[in-house]
Amino acid sequence: MPDTNVLIRPPRPSEPGEFSALMALYEEAIPASERKSRAQIASMMREPGYRFLAAFVAERLVGFAIVYRFRGERLSLLEYMAVDPAHRSQGIGGQLFRAALGLSDAETPLLLEVDSDREPSEDHSQRVKRKRFYNRLGCREIAGLNYILPIGQHPPGMNLLVHDPQCHDLDRATVLHWLTLLYVEVYGCSASDPRIAVMAASLPEKIALI
Repeated sequence: MPDTNVLIRPPRPSEPGEFSALMALYEEAIPASERKSRAQIASMMREPGYRFLAAFVAERLVGFAIVYRFRGERLSLLEYMAVDPAHRSQGIGGQLFRAALGLSDAETPLLLEVDSDREPSEDHSQRVKRKRFYNRLGCREIAGLNYILPIGQHPPGMNLLVHDPQCHDLDRATVLHWLTLLYVEVYGCSASDPRIAVMAASLPEKIALI
């Protein structure tokens, strides 16, 4: 059953204990191959494009979401979201996701980077479960896109999902634009990064959301 005693609000920079609790959960929940450093996360909290949300139960931080709003664009990214294992299956993840959606207007698409469930892995069942969770919340995969996460030497296979109830398919130019924004604004890569061309090479002019 959903936990009715959940408080969702931004973590307070004046409370170092909240940042420590957030980072402890971040490092536990996010695979090392997909993490940014503690210094990078602290810097993101000071950047105007980022919004942090934290879920509290009995004053204990049990979940978080990190959203980036692209400059001058109707587009956001749910960069990270996690719930403490002891508090899962209580509706907290859904509440965090809806709060993340509420940071932008209803016409702004929200992107999500999700581990691919099409590759064999030790946590394959968890990947399937995570993707189904986002599907239930209205997120759909950009079909045919093998998303390359620009972190580390051996990034995991990823899918790029989008929450946009008004959209049923995308054109190739839009997806290419989104990929470039992700690489440049979120990861500090060049707009001419060759991985963008690799991802775009096999995409048709019209791309389904599945």
